Amino acid sequence: MSDAALADALGRLVFWVLAGGLFAFVVAEAFRPYVAFADERARVAHLMVNLGVWLAGYALVDWWLVPWVAANIAFDPASALVGLASLPWWAQGIIGLFAIDFSEWLLHWIQHRVRPLWLIHAVHHSDPHVDVTTALRHHPLEVLVGLAWQAALLWLIGLPMWVLMLRGVTGVPVGLFQHANLRQPEALDRALGHVICSPGIHRVHHSPRVDETNANYGQMFSFWDRLFGTYRAPDYARRPDYGLARLAAPEWQGVSGMLATPFKARGIATF
Repeated sequence: MSDAALADALGRLVFWVLAGGLFAFVVAEAFRPYVAFADERARVAHLMVNLGVWLAGYALVDWWLVPWVAANIAFDPASALVGLASLPWWAQGIIGLFAIDFSEWLLHWIQHRVRPLWLIHAVHHSDPHVDVTTALRHHPLEVLVGLAWQAALLWLIGLPMWVLMLRGVTGVPVGLFQHANLRQPEALDRALGHVICSPGIHRVHHSPRVDETNANYGQMFSFWDRLFGTYRAPDYARRPDYGLARLAAPEWQGVSGMLATPFKARGIATF
């Protein structure tokens, strides 16, 4: 199978992993919620709003940007600054997964420190009730920033597209799991947290407290935060609180409010 065919097959698999994982967690959350919604109507309304923001980004990227890039930009891994394209496929996969995860940790760290990027990323943090759909709650501009960052990495180290799609296959279920509003054994979360950014670890990151929001940036692996001193251990005895106080009003929580946040919230100290 050619690299292009493999990338295409993995890309289709990413979609089905996302759709299947989302459905499975939404159902599981109804039976074993970590923090219950007021009622089922509130849970469904929250789901629909977050899906609405995701669809805006999906339309921008998959219906416009990806076809345009495919038609106008040719990517040759062999022309990258660092030539990983010549390595065996297994080495490209292993190095690529770690390189992509570190680069996403770094971008996440930057987003919390560069004001324009934070205003875009704040849409994700403004969710007052984190559940699996929060994993989809990203402003379309944040989707564009993430894609540009990934493109720069690909051009830098010469990874083929199939490695990026492989990252999606492995990273999407972790992203859904770490946001899931699902009650699970504390011992399991602690064990998983030694390797991946578990739900307990990631809940700290969604806290409205500044010192907790600015911690636990890991996307898949948890050891980057330990390595760079940004790790904060979860307090399993404390009921989690989520969101950003300055963006908690209803005007910020609808689809239109979230899409307008990077522009309308410029004068608000969201921290």
